[in-house]
Amino acid sequence: MSNKIKLYRFKIVMLLVCSVLFTCKQKQKSIDGVAQNTNRLPYYQDASFMPSWFQANDTALKNFHNIPDFSLICYTSTR
Repeated sequence: MSNKIKLYRFKIVMLLVCSVLFTCKQKQKSIDGVAQNTNRLPYYQDASFMPSWFQANDTALKNFHNIPDFSLICYTSTR
């Protein structure tokens, strides 16, 4: 194989590798201009479905609805 073909293939591979590296960066999404953390699930307060993110120790979380403890029952009536 000639050197020109090898060089051309090398350039193509390097271009693909660089484009993958630059485009795979995780971007932060923003709502109303405020950057939101995309690694956590949001809370929804009302029927407008505007997401809200809270810290784990935030006092606003105490006012949200919590699902009480429950246990599932299998179709064979075993837990």
